[in-house]
Amino acid sequence: MINQYPEKFETAYNNRAYYYYLKGTEEKNEEYLKKAEDDYSILEKMGSTNPFVYSVRGNIEASGKHYDKAISYFSKSLKLDSTNFNTLINRALTYIKIEKYDLSLADVERSLKYNHQRQGFVLQAYNYFMLGNYIRAIELYSSLIKNFPGYKESYYYRGNSYFRLGENENALKDLIYYKSIDGQKVDLNDKISEIKGKIKKK
Repeated sequence: MINQYPEKFETAYNNRAYYYYLKGTEEKNEEYLKKAEDDYSILEKMGSTNPFVYSVRGNIEASGKHYDKAISYFSKSLKLDSTNFNTLINRALTYIKIEKYDLSLADVERSLKYNHQRQGFVLQAYNYFMLGNYIRAIELYSSLIKNFPGYKESYYYRGNSYFRLGENENALKDLIYYKSIDGQKVDLNDKISEIKGKIKKK
């Protein structure tokens, strides 16, 4: 019957697999995620050309920290739909996990051609920071502060970018402000003291 009505079976498997995936993700239930993985494997063997199948399979592999497999599935999905913002962003996030910031940046900048969501700009700035391009990182974090003021981490990373460039006054201003609004996440006391010491020695 599968050979006779392949499209009907593919839809049924796809719907069930996605239900298992959502259930497993929401409840952090490995059993449901395994069921989703099994159904997606069947769809893959059926030769599915639905990019969503491989994108979700990539998410499952990434959640299990199988990053190379995840990238492989995201890449397969992107061959079928090269403009999907979510798949590009998810592959970019996976590249960050394995510290391939140049590849992550390429995916992020490609994604921004199709969608201007905050997450894309956040990852763009972060990748420039991790690649050591602090001047560009400062430009991008300044833009984030202006256009997405709710993302407070911009002050943390811009402050650290200023610090790496030796612009201690600007670094101190950003880091003190970040500490005042979100100081529980990172212990900044030592860094702030270090910067104050450098300013005094001038």
